[in-house]
Amino acid sequence: MNVPNLFRVASLAVFVQIALGGLITFGVLPYTVSSFGLSTLLHVANGVVVFALVSAAAVAALRSKPPHKGLNELSKAMVLLLVIQIGIGVTMVGALDNAILSWVHLLIAVLIYAMTLVGRSFAMLRDQAAGGTT
Repeated sequence: MNVPNLFRVASLAVFVQIALGGLITFGVLPYTVSSFGLSTLLHVANGVVVFALVSAAAVAALRSKPPHKGLNELSKAMVLLLVIQIGIGVTMVGALDNAILSWVHLLIAVLIYAMTLVGRSFAMLRDQAAGGTT
């Protein structure tokens, strides 16, 4: 799979992850701390998928030729933000009613989503400049 398509799939997974988090936050899906409800399991499972896809897109972007400085820096920052996001998510399991932490968690998620969209654009521009097709 080429780099722009990896970023496209990663952006879809991040979007689904944000939607699942919203469904948990606003009580649309049932959430129970003691039994670690189904909605939480879906959020965690999709989080693993997001981590794998974002990491794969970042590694593919870093290894692809010709190198693109903006794409490389964006890929590194995206993975760093994702690690921070996972840390905040784990912290939130014990602090569900912390509104500030919830907003920071959402803000970082939206930044990661935006970075996947920009990464796709950078990868497409790089491929077009190199004479490839996307």
